[in-house]
Amino acid sequence: MCVALAGYLGGAGVVGASNKGRAMPQTGQILRVPGWSAQQASGLLASGMAARVLRNLLGVMSFDEYINATSSDLDSLGISRVDYREVDDANEGVSVVLLGDDAYPVQLTVGPNPPVLLYVRGNISALSLGIGVVGTREAGEIAKATVPPCIAAAKELGVSVFSGLARGVDTMAHRGALEVGVATVAVLATYPTRVNPEANVGLAKEILESGGAVISESREATPRAGLYFARNRIIAGLSSVVVPAEASLNSGTMGTVSDALEWRRYLVVPVPGGARRNLLGAEALLALSGETQLPLRGLRISASLRSEIEKRGWVANACAAGPSELREFIRLGHLLSPLL
Repeated sequence: MCVALAGYLGGAGVVGASNKGRAMPQTGQILRVPGWSAQQASGLLASGMAARVLRNLLGVMSFDEYINATSSDLDSLGISRVDYREVDDANEGVSVVLLGDDAYPVQLTVGPNPPVLLYVRGNISALSLGIGVVGTREAGEIAKATVPPCIAAAKELGVSVFSGLARGVDTMAHRGALEVGVATVAVLATYPTRVNPEANVGLAKEILESGGAVISESREATPRAGLYFARNRIIAGLSSVVVPAEASLNSGTMGTVSDALEWRRYLVVPVPGGARRNLLGAEALLALSGETQLPLRGLRISASLRSEIEKRGWVANACAAGPSELREFIRLGHLLSPLL
């Protein structure tokens, strides 16, 4: 197996280079006016307000001002009126954290699109900066060789492992973390009490009992494609390093890779030894020697970021064979992160 630690030229830095002088990524935190609680914001989402509308609302008026505003006032701001109902998330063992609150994970504020709310079951301190491990639901030999070094790196660093609780690689990552006493956080596309797939309900319980967490930004009871795409960016945003353990080119994992690019996170990409350079998916994201630019087909990234990648290139800073080198690259990527 060959892996490459990747970063932006002039941005994330080169392995072994000084960490000094690197600019922090642009913050994505919204301006929130006083007069809001997480419960009030959660109630508006439960009442049917779209998250993007709530995001705009938080920046222009307090909750009481919204409740007392006329329809014409709201229309002029492009904000919808919903029939507000109070919700009791705590009754289901769920804590609600609003963007800007002290408990909100700081690394999620350093990115283009932080979730307005996080619903958290379990240990919120497990949401500190950690390692994201994602991949196919049909895990093969590449994933089986990649996931254990990821867990070993997280244990050595004393950080959490983030994944999506899906079958395959996600399940391997969560179970691997539990087996060695590493905190792990499952990021769902549905409300934290509505675990999907049902086969992993027991795994979610183990995660909570071990001091980890199950989180989401969604109140939805059933998953759909758009919610999974949104979930992927949270995994990337929570992580200093994202490892796409194994994937096909059109998979959801590639969406997480896109989000890692948007959030300026390190990618550590496993590649089979002796692999052809035209392999699809995560195996082909980085050329073995770093001589070619990142393939852009299939990546859901903004036009401005696409232009920047095409101009600068996404380059491999190092390449080594074996699980010990993979673990070391993950460790270095975390320690070099400007988020620390």
